[in-house]
Amino acid sequence: ERVPMSSTATSQQTLSLDSGASVMEANIKSGAGRLRIGSDSQPLVTARTDNADGRVSLQSRSLGGVQAVDVALANDDGWWRNYGRNNLQVTLPQQTEAALLVEAGAADIDADLRDLQLRSLALKSGASSISIRIGDKQPQAKVSVEIGASSLKLSVPRASGLRFVVKSGLSSQDLPGLRQIEPGIWETDNYDVAASKVEVEGSLGLSSLNLDRY
Repeated sequence: ERVPMSSTATSQQTLSLDSGASVMEANIKSGAGRLRIGSDSQPLVTARTDNADGRVSLQSRSLGGVQAVDVALANDDGWWRNYGRNNLQVTLPQQTEAALLVEAGAADIDADLRDLQLRSLALKSGASSISIRIGDKQPQAKVSVEIGASSLKLSVPRASGLRFVVKSGLSSQDLPGLRQIEPGIWETDNYDVAASKVEVEGSLGLSSLNLDRY
């Protein structure tokens, strides 16, 4: 019989971006539990977990001006020994254009990307509670989501143009301030002229959506 343990041990890895890297591709994998993604002014990628029997794996490879960074928990057996929960925190550098791929199980996900030079975010997750905050540091940010029965809160600057292209039964009540221009496509009135744009595409499953313009 597997017995849960309440003790925790911290594992942290830090990686410096190459000076010639103009784009960072961050691939983040997390199982069931809690995932936090944030940013910092330092040119570093930091990953931290406090699982009792887990450790962070942080690997990097470069091709031209693109640096790919893989973040994962190296020992999945820690899920059992910490009450079946992971706790992964990832901090990304703010200076470099970023393309993010996030894969998580049934998770509590909080991604504060407001100060990140976000070019794209692809999120795949099971039944989750998800909060994503997007900034206006790039002319266009593309967000792709594939999520199950989840609660999704998406925060986008009020001045940014916003477009939704989704395969689900969204209505004007779900997307305040947007108008439907054709089936499955919703836009704000300023989408074509806004200095920064956010496009959200994908499948929301049986999800509740809370759209926040800040």
